[in-house]
Amino acid sequence: MSMNKSINQSRRFNEEHRISSSERIEYGYKDGGRGLKFNRDGSYATSPTREIIIVKNPSDDPIFQSALEYVKQQLNKLTSTEQKIRFLSGYVQGLLSINDTAENERIMDRICGGNSRGYEISLGQLIQAKTGVCRHRSLLFKALADEIGMPTSLVRGNYYEHSGYGVSHAWNEVDLENGETLIVDVMHDFIGDLSSAKVKKYLDVNNNALYAHRSQNTPKIQHRQTSVNSIIIRGDWQEAKTTKGDKIIRLPTRSLTNETVTALETQLEQHGLSPVIYESKSLGQTIRLSNKDVERFKLLQERLSTESILHADWLDVTDRDGKSAKYLKTDRMTNNERAVLEAALTAQGIIFSRKRSALDGGINVLSISNPKSIAAVKGLFTSFSAARDPGTTSSPSRDNNRSSKKLELS
Repeated sequence: MSMNKSINQSRRFNEEHRISSSERIEYGYKDGGRGLKFNRDGSYATSPTREIIIVKNPSDDPIFQSALEYVKQQLNKLTSTEQKIRFLSGYVQGLLSINDTAENERIMDRICGGNSRGYEISLGQLIQAKTGVCRHRSLLFKALADEIGMPTSLVRGNYYEHSGYGVSHAWNEVDLENGETLIVDVMHDFIGDLSSAKVKKYLDVNNNALYAHRSQNTPKIQHRQTSVNSIIIRGDWQEAKTTKGDKIIRLPTRSLTNETVTALETQLEQHGLSPVIYESKSLGQTIRLSNKDVERFKLLQERLSTESILHADWLDVTDRDGKSAKYLKTDRMTNNERAVLEAALTAQGIIFSRKRSALDGGINVLSISNPKSIAAVKGLFTSFSAARDPGTTSSPSRDNNRSSKKLELS
């Protein structure tokens, strides 16, 4: 099962060029560059043109494990997420300090005992060789961030150089607890929010501006609410049992600020739950819900997931072949909001893909074209309408009341 997940993730990144903050890098994940295609069984559908980076389980990669343990020790001394981001960025730069492209290729060949093309190289081997360019640094940053609970995306695209065109590049995005997003470019030693002029340099693989339509101007109170809901829906909640055998559910809070922990505790209490803050020997400070709250908490997760879908900006479209699809506009979403929405769709079994649409001069969307998934979305709206007005037998779907409009794609 884990192997299937890592293969699927490798194939999806090759197609979508993004692994969002809502999912971890799977152990066994491989990155062989834009030209390397994977078959469903994990074999290569095309010939590798460079080394293949593989993320191994830390227990199978002792050098990576050592780096991870050091990061965990150091982060205990830091309080804010911004401090942790800056530490982690600097640490990755130090680990992979040799960043000259030509020298990097020579070292890759030396590690492999010859030509590195098609040879699998682990994160630990990169650390040991002290070498890494953007693809290595951004992947190591994401892998370490996942292990410490820092919501981080891995992004592949182009970077606009002075020469007037975009060159291949990879970087990270980190979701802050207030709902904002930071671009973290370990290769260029840049950390900045979406209001920074420099973000215009970051392009998708087709050289379209990735962040041109993004805004950080949403009121802070809304960001905080989104952040708390995000934690409820996709936080690292763990089911466990007490010494008496009672089922509990718990969330380690080491990556959260005190303000966010308090807001989360308040939100859970407002929904009739009884969270308890306690200190775990293995997990540190933790929020725990007792056996009587477990099922109610799962219902809360489901409800918040559904609401995030219902409140999205939907478009009904028809492609060239006359097939119907639904688009979710994501340009004005923060990474946090989009990750919550993606997690909600996945939880409902709705299949989607990220794409760039030509509508409205070019927008980023989540595209839903699978007939069963379209039916599932319609079912959610129908259930929502019925719940609001039980006496109505044929309420119009909410996606027809919003900015949703019927469009034909030429």
